Amino acid sequence: EAIQLDKKNGMSYIFLGAAYQETDKTEASKCLRKAMEVSEDVKLLALQGLANCSTNQELPAVLEQLLVLAPDKFIDYYNKLSQLVNHLTDHQELIMIFCTEIKVDNEERKYQALKHLLNIFMKNRELADEKYKDEFLECLEVGIQDKSHVYHVDIYQHFFKILHQKGRLGELVKAAEDMTLIYGNNCIPLEWICKIYIENESNEAFKINENLKSNFGIYVELLLELNANSVLGLTASAFVKYSIGDLTASRDILVKVNHLQPNWQTCLRKLSLIH
Repeated sequence: EAIQLDKKNGMSYIFLGAAYQETDKTEASKCLRKAMEVSEDVKLLALQGLANCSTNQELPAVLEQLLVLAPDKFIDYYNKLSQLVNHLTDHQELIMIFCTEIKVDNEERKYQALKHLLNIFMKNRELADEKYKDEFLECLEVGIQDKSHVYHVDIYQHFFKILHQKGRLGELVKAAEDMTLIYGNNCIPLEWICKIYIENESNEAFKINENLKSNFGIYVELLLELNANSVLGLTASAFVKYSIGDLTASRDILVKVNHLQPNWQTCLRKLSLIH
């Protein structure tokens, strides 16, 4: 009541909004939004105030505008947006904001946006896989560099999956080989290496050893040491033996594979050729 309100002066509403900040955030928000209606000149001040008193549902739109008007504070706004993941059930708006941010012409800002977007995608994996595959892949490329990330192994798995879908096999096996250096006792990268070999055994355009630093056979042996019943490891081993003419050994391994995974066409086709 002590504030003299000039209904044509945006600053009057700004002062009134500031006065309400600690006692009534709803009223503060109304005043700050009115300030923007009255005067475009106070828009930045009003939005900065709204960033502290808007509801969780309103906050993304406020922060999106602040990223345009005060881009130098992008780290603060990114952090506020990321914190909303735990308070909103629908993350679509957050994803769309960050998808715009990763296209900015500023390397540090883009890098930070990718890191934040990755964390949101990891809580919305199905949506990321279905609607944002390219953006998800770009985030994953950043994520695999962060060995301390809580989802690091999962990030690698999604990275392999999308590269496989896009047919970027050379990148996939190189990344899988890198992962073996970090997680020496993890079967995931080894199984991916074996999977790509099996699927491309007769592909003249793709030679797996041309994309690996170490010989492919080493990874097959390592996988079978970790898991003697790995279907992919056994099949890869059988295919290698078939390629060097050791048909008996290849057949015996594939018979075991057929017991472990009955009626798998890949196994049965090779067995039929051997027979």
